[in-house]
Amino acid sequence: EIGANAVILVSAILLDLAVLGGFVWVKIGTDVTVIGVALGAMAVNIEVDSPDLNLMRMAKERPKVKARAKVNSNKPAVDKPTKEVSPGGLSKGSRARLKKLAAKKRGQAKDRQDFWKRVG
Repeated sequence: EIGANAVILVSAILLDLAVLGGFVWVKIGTDVTVIGVALGAMAVNIEVDSPDLNLMRMAKERPKVKARAKVNSNKPAVDKPTKEVSPGGLSKGSRARLKKLAAKKRGQAKDRQDFWKRVG
């Protein structure tokens, strides 16, 4: 269709095979494990890419399932007690936890400064 010269294509493929064959031959002589892992990876790739096991196609064809919320109308609604919120927008427990965390961070920073004073 595109007017490619068959002789050039065949010679390029044969030269590629010759060079690749040389690399594989040398690698087999030095490290057979690499060749085994490469062949295994190619086998897995062929298996995953086969039309019988096309995961993308299977995902698209999977039926869509909509979740339904189950509502129990027999139970009366229960009001939960609300937390006291301070003017800053935090509850008393949250504010206390934040103060403890800030004190801990300040202590760690002071410990670091003391360490570098002793070392330096």
